Amino acid sequence: MSEKSNPSQLNDLFIGRQPIFDRDLKVIGYELLYRSKKAEVAIFDDGDQATSRVLTNAFLEIGIDRLVGKNLAFINFTRNFLTTEIPLPIPPERVILEVLETIDIDQELIKSLENLQKQGFQFALDDVVSPEKNAHVINRMKIIKIDIQSIPISKLAEHVRYTQSYCLQRR
Repeated sequence: MSEKSNPSQLNDLFIGRQPIFDRDLKVIGYELLYRSKKAEVAIFDDGDQATSRVLTNAFLEIGIDRLVGKNLAFINFTRNFLTTEIPLPIPPERVILEVLETIDIDQELIKSLENLQKQGFQFALDDVVSPEKNAHVINRMKIIKIDIQSIPISKLAEHVRYTQSYCLQRR
C-alpha cells in the first residue's frame, strides 16, 4: 500500500541551507538553519526547539541526502543538546556539530565534547571573533568559523594565523 504525502504538511517544513566552502572554494558542506514559515529569517525564542526542528526536518522529514547530498551537514547545537546524557540519534559521519559563540565554554561543556568525540562527532566553533578567548577548546575543533564581518580587516590575518597554529598542531 502506498501513501501519498499531504501537500499541506510539506508546506510546513522550512530549513535554511547555506553552503560552506574550503580554501579552494569547493563546497564541503551546508549549514542547516532553522526557518519558520512566517519569515525568511530565524525568529525563535527557544534555541533547543530550533535545533530540534532542524534535526527533525533534516533527518526525518526531508532527508539529509536530499539537503546536503554527500556533503556534511553543519548544525547549530545548543548547550543543552551538547551536554545531555542522551545519545544524539544522528550519524556522526554526516554532521559537524556547531558550538555557538553564545555558549559558555566551561569544564562541563569540554567533558561533553570529549564524550561526543568518542562517539565520532566532530565540531566547528561558530562565529569566532576572539580566538584567544576560545583557546582552551579550540584544539577540539575540526573547523573554526571566523566571523569576518565582526573583525577589522587589519586584524583578520592575525586571527587566521592564530587559529591555523592550532589546526597545524593537530595534524
